[in-house]
Amino acid sequence: MEIKPEPIGQIILRCQELNQQNTQGSEPQFILEKKKVPSEESIIERMKYSGVPPLFRQGDPLKIDSDLWKQAIEFFEGNKGLYIFGPIGTGKTYFCSALIREHFNRSGTQNLRMISTPELFLKIKSTFQNKTGITDSEDSIINEYSGSEQGWGFPAKILFLDDIGIEKPSEWALQTLYTIIDRRYSNIRKTVFTSNLSLDSLSERLGDRIPSRIAE
Repeated sequence: MEIKPEPIGQIILRCQELNQQNTQGSEPQFILEKKKVPSEESIIERMKYSGVPPLFRQGDPLKIDSDLWKQAIEFFEGNKGLYIFGPIGTGKTYFCSALIREHFNRSGTQNLRMISTPELFLKIKSTFQNKTGITDSEDSIINEYSGSEQGWGFPAKILFLDDIGIEKPSEWALQTLYTIIDRRYSNIRKTVFTSNLSLDSLSERLGDRIPSRIAE
């Protein structure tokens, strides 16, 4: 299913059904519930902790086309992720920040992360350097963003992965990205992707494995 909004440009949302097999006895899927609305200060702090850039922390659902917003929230409240793509400057990251704000308006769940693909790779590569003070390892970061319940830390139950497809498609980058996406799929974690590329164009750039997993 594709949704084509008007006010913020040609952003297209493509829903991603999560694997519902073999989930008996697993952690229940997160569903947004209206609770006591937190303060603006609390929301900003949560968005900061989650990795939302300062420029986008004021993302406002009221500035999103109502029909688009309604359909996006329907996906977000259910067991689906989102693939959002469109040209540069169409408001994809702003749209994500508005979704994150709504998430924190409705729920106290903190295990949410937002990061661009290039930043994620830089974060992982920083662990390769033998520097004092670096406590993360490659595995710990991959586990965190994969939503894996392994070792110490807070796995990202909901991940907003921004700008997928602009990274240099090296063998290491492709394998790392596939590992994170595949584990999120296996761990039944929701993921929201943004890209300048359609899934078909993403396949041409990164090969078929990653787009195929995103679309499942």
